[in-house]
Amino acid sequence: YIMRKHNIPILVLILLITTTSIVYANSGPTYWRGYPSLEVLSIDKNSPIEIENEKLIFDFSKEEYINKGDYSLSGLVTAIYKMKSPINNKEKVQMAFPFISSLDHFKPEEIAIKSDGNNIPFQIYIGKDIKLKNRKNVETEENILDFNKILSSINKEVYSPSYYNLDDIGTLYKYDVRAIGEEVKIAIDYTIDYEKTKVISKGFNGGSIKDNTERIMSWVSDKEILEVFVLGEDIELGINAYIDGEMTQETDNYSYELTTEKVSIRDYLNKEVEAYKEQFVYNDYLAENQIFNLCAMTLDELIEKDVLNLWIDELFLIGGLDRIFVLLYEIEFLPESSKDISVSYLTRGTMDSVETKKPLYSFEYLLNPASNWANFKDLSIEIKPPTEHPYILDSSLELVRSEDGTYTGEFESLPNEDFSFTLFSKEQITFMDKMERKLYYYLPIILPFIVASIVGFIFKAIYKRLKSQKNK
Repeated sequence: YIMRKHNIPILVLILLITTTSIVYANSGPTYWRGYPSLEVLSIDKNSPIEIENEKLIFDFSKEEYINKGDYSLSGLVTAIYKMKSPINNKEKVQMAFPFISSLDHFKPEEIAIKSDGNNIPFQIYIGKDIKLKNRKNVETEENILDFNKILSSINKEVYSPSYYNLDDIGTLYKYDVRAIGEEVKIAIDYTIDYEKTKVISKGFNGGSIKDNTERIMSWVSDKEILEVFVLGEDIELGINAYIDGEMTQETDNYSYELTTEKVSIRDYLNKEVEAYKEQFVYNDYLAENQIFNLCAMTLDELIEKDVLNLWIDELFLIGGLDRIFVLLYEIEFLPESSKDISVSYLTRGTMDSVETKKPLYSFEYLLNPASNWANFKDLSIEIKPPTEHPYILDSSLELVRSEDGTYTGEFESLPNEDFSFTLFSKEQITFMDKMERKLYYYLPIILPFIVASIVGFIFKAIYKRLKSQKNK
């Protein structure tokens, strides 16, 4: 009878310990930065084209749009412009649409540019990477979204390096290595004068530097092509193989063929860039030299920083970086005519659940580029919120909510401030919303202490009961 009664607290203890793991099952980011959206720009600051009106639509009502924002919320933005040419002759106008994305995630199929309902072809120009702050309502570093900075990023000329010459000739060493019977670790050693020589290696996954002696290594299980590109004064390369990771047991169970050729840096980079570009589906949209320039610029920066033991992969750590894309296109206006120009694309908001369990989604739309047109009047804004986040908590511009849940705003001229708004599941954030978030966050931290206290109480009760029964 006594043992059965003791089984009850032990069972309770087991249940408490096993249920604590449930709290940790739901994890994810509490803040996920979205991209600000921008207006269409005119390349020619002196363009006579006027904006008679603009209708700006944010559509979060369709399921195919809202779930493309990773941890955030996405929606379709459509900016429709009524543009007028007041002059009495034909006018070809170059326009630019800036767009923040990355090489890896840029999707031109999500963008549509139309003139009077007809699709307009565009070319993609890629600017330098930008460093977005990780909180909303904070400007990006160096005001990278400034009109002049955006236009300066439109360039199809070949990048001119400061710390090397693209036509310099280097020696490319190619090792065709084969392992015999078992996996081997290949090591190539060389002594280098960093003032006179730079080395770019490819196919290796490890390296070390001691004094001026470098070693680059790679495991080979079957066969591999390993490359060493030497710039400047030539060096002597030595190759060895080992069967252990510490490289203490040398082996002859490998073979290799070595070929060498003289190659300019330009040709070397071009070959690597063309291989890298194969992963992108939008190559046909790219203006000339866009990826090449990014790669050549990265190499320039690495040499400037005296980075030793360069890897070819370092030149292509450019894919995931946020950067300005500029879509350049041309519109022809007949004398004293008007056109309806529209730009549609997916925008991704900033998700913030730092203070509330249910996230807030904030969106930014930079209106300031539109001030560069000859004249701008009549801006209308329409926002169709998603079903699960139907309310706008705050907005930088005055909006009115209609019975169907749509928000609208009408402005006779271009507002002095950029447009931002935040979507939420309720009309306001309550005290309970904040408490719910704190419990959700702190409960996994304090629950072990609660469990420990309960366990201590149970064991204390068991001890007292055993002691009292012993004394009877």
